[in-house]
Amino acid sequence: MTDRLIFDGHVDLALFALALNRDQTESVERINECEAGMDDTHDRGCAATSLPEMRTAGVAVCQSTVTARVDRTARPIHRADLDYGTHAMAYASAQAQLAYYRALQREGEMKLIGTAAELNEHWQLWLIAAAPPPRPF
Repeated sequence: MTDRLIFDGHVDLALFALALNRDQTESVERINECEAGMDDTHDRGCAATSLPEMRTAGVAVCQSTVTARVDRTARPIHRADLDYGTHAMAYASAQAQLAYYRALQREGEMKLIGTAAELNEHWQLWLIAAAPPPRPF
């Protein structure tokens, strides 16, 4: 059993799911297989994480991003998946990412944590799940 909480402080799960049509419930190996030969963006075929990979690594909590920005001075737009010309478009993109996380929660793939009490409850459940089974005598 571990008494350490592995907390990933920055994961772009929804951004890459929506921008790249990447299924974050698949293994990294499967994601990269699906993207083999695609060349529409430099991010293709080089997925570094996904929900199953994070579980295997023992990540108990991640701070997954909702990312969109407005920079009207940047021409041409630096990143089509991240930079928007208006606040309304950036807001809509951020809301889509949040909706993706909510959909993953409904599917049982993840749990959104919004309060200290919810974090504590999650941590207690994580400790119970990580505990080794009792040894027979």
